Amino acid sequence: MAQLPAGWVPQRPTRDVGVDFVVVICEAGSLNGHEFRVQVKTSKQFKKKSNGVTIAGVKRSTLDYWFVSPVPTMVVAYDHDQRRGYYRWHSEFHEDLSRLQADAKTQTVSLHIPTQNVLGESAWEDIRQALLWHHRNLRSALRVARDAESVLPTIYGLAAAVRQLNSIDHQSIPEAQRTPEQEGLLVLLEMIQHRDVIKATSRLLGEIVRGSEGADRLQAWIDEYRSAVSNVFPTFVQFPEGDEIPSDFEFAYAPSLMQVVRPRLMEAALELIMLLTPGGEAGGEAAGRNRGREETRRDGTRTP
Repeated sequence: MAQLPAGWVPQRPTRDVGVDFVVVICEAGSLNGHEFRVQVKTSKQFKKKSNGVTIAGVKRSTLDYWFVSPVPTMVVAYDHDQRRGYYRWHSEFHEDLSRLQADAKTQTVSLHIPTQNVLGESAWEDIRQALLWHHRNLRSALRVARDAESVLPTIYGLAAAVRQLNSIDHQSIPEAQRTPEQEGLLVLLEMIQHRDVIKATSRLLGEIVRGSEGADRLQAWIDEYRSAVSNVFPTFVQFPEGDEIPSDFEFAYAPSLMQVVRPRLMEAALELIMLLTPGGEAGGEAAGRNRGREETRRDGTRTP
């Protein structure tokens, strides 16, 4: 926190959502109003390998949440003895996530962070450029989704599902006092909400040109959301699309993991709602003025 530039405000989440805090940027310029997440891992002696440090034991559910959220996450390894931090963006751990998804038995992964990425005064300009690149491309990619006919039904569907998930999360009957029938009904209701989130976003995806960046971004969000839900509900991929649930359907689930993942998925759905509403776009007026102008990629090339 001491390393943050002036006007970059750290806020701790009120619940465990897979990060230590969210940084809201309050400064003049294109980044004003944007935010990113930070996860800090600290050690007195990190294992060092190939010009980097290794963070061991990162949970699958945590990595899933970093990817299901459209907001970038900065992962920081803080070396207590050296009093030095190293950082890397969550998107650079995609191969690690793919490895986890390929091996369902593996529940944790070790992450590598280059020691050249020192978190200090000289790094903040690179961090600013990375954040600008992320938010500009995300805004550009989802702009076409906001113009789709089904965007309002999609937002309504997402909001309705989050409302129901919030009700489940604040269930008045303590878990220890629920009957098997009550617990089964809540599990069924939760699976329906997650299914409806995917159905709503898939309907929107169907209106976007396949192969476009917007379609790829939305498809990736759906895939990561489904993966996170499947970690809690192993039979979710077989869950029926209609209202009729076969009597022999197996409602397998991981109760302790469900309590952790549910608020994270609710947060991810709310973030997507904000991105799909023009009024929720930070710097929206500037984005509107720039509509149709060229976008600059990180490698310096430009695209109309």
